[in-house]
Amino acid sequence: IGSKYNGQGVNKARSSLRNLAGSLVGTAGVAAAMQAVIRVGATFEQSIKTVGVLAGATGKQFAALEQTARQLGESTKFTASQVADGMQDFARAGFKTVETTQAIRGAVSLAAATNAEMTQATSAMSNAVKQFGLDAGKSTKVADVFTYAINNSKLDITSLSEEIGRASCRERV
Repeated sequence: IGSKYNGQGVNKARSSLRNLAGSLVGTAGVAAAMQAVIRVGATFEQSIKTVGVLAGATGKQFAALEQTARQLGESTKFTASQVADGMQDFARAGFKTVETTQAIRGAVSLAAATNAEMTQATSAMSNAVKQFGLDAGKSTKVADVFTYAINNSKLDITSLSEEIGRASCRERV
């Protein structure tokens, strides 16, 4: 009788420990996932704040920057954080808030259509817009022209950017 009772007790204890271990593993996984979501959210918020400061945004303009980044993050292959980082590139190039929200749409389109990195697209777009004195509102048209050039030639986004730089230098001479 005593050994039967002890065997059942050990089996119950093992079963309880297995259940506890499974619960802990599941809880740890959920906690890790929640931490990752919080970290991404914090990174996005910091990126938007940086864009706003660099672009000279006011309260409503901060909201417009955030809304644009979130909308493009939901409707394209890029995340809102990647879009916000692209916006930073424009702001660092001297684009104001409205120009940044206009230009990022073209850059996202260019990057997606040519399978380029966001920074490559924002660099090419900001250089072309600034060098040729274009309106940032025309960024989608610029992106369309760049995409056509890249997809119908041996150019890639890096070589196109270099050629644009050379053309701009020749134009000034």
